[in-house]
Amino acid sequence: MNEFEFSVSAHQTQFLWASAGVSITTAAGYDDVLKKIVTSTQLSSYALEMMIYLTEEIIEADKRIMPVNGNATSHDDLLCALSNRYFNGANLITDTAIESLFNRLADSVSYTDRACTPEELTQVAYLVFIREMAHHLSIQAISMKRGKC
Repeated sequence: MNEFEFSVSAHQTQFLWASAGVSITTAAGYDDVLKKIVTSTQLSSYALEMMIYLTEEIIEADKRIMPVNGNATSHDDLLCALSNRYFNGANLITDTAIESLFNRLADSVSYTDRACTPEELTQVAYLVFIREMAHHLSIQAISMKRGKC
């Protein structure tokens, strides 16, 4: 199994398979997704679906991005923020926990839009990114390299 690390920032996404010596950087991140679909601080089910679609486009754009079939590591500040806010500060977040959080969010906007702060919208876009990465790359859990948490 290859050691896999990722970083999702506002305007790029990095994928690193350390043992294979493969590093891929895309020129798109969570802020690029948000700017294409969110025009206010309201989160709708349509905006959430579009986040999924645009994130999938980023992940699938480079054919060198390969399935992990295991765990991943990240040092992203937003992962730390999600962990502290929704996962009781856990150092390891499973794909099941990510999916459960996403489903609760999707349910909350299924019938009416949800008012969000800009910070919350950023966290939602990041959550969608890691959810889609878990789906498309078969990531079972994400561990955090804690630095600033």
